[in-house]
Amino acid sequence: MNDIEFIRANTLAFVLDLSEVGLAGLILKGRIPPPDIVTRLPHPRTRAWKFSTLQRWRPDIAAACATALKALDAFPARSAQISTSQKA
Repeated sequence: MNDIEFIRANTLAFVLDLSEVGLAGLILKGRIPPPDIVTRLPHPRTRAWKFSTLQRWRPDIAAACATALKALDAFPARSAQISTSQKA
């Protein structure tokens, strides 16, 4: 069983090789299911789908999102950040 509960719009857009604007257009056209969660505040708006929603729609896309998120888990958050002192 998958331990990922939600997939954010940026992850889905990455997997589909779209911008978030392109993703929004496909949602409006009904080609992608509407997000399960939409937060309007604080800005920017966040959209997310339950993993199960994407799995019912396109199991291959849901699996690709899970793979992408698990690959990112391999990188510690602090190692991805560059402090301003290291830039100088």
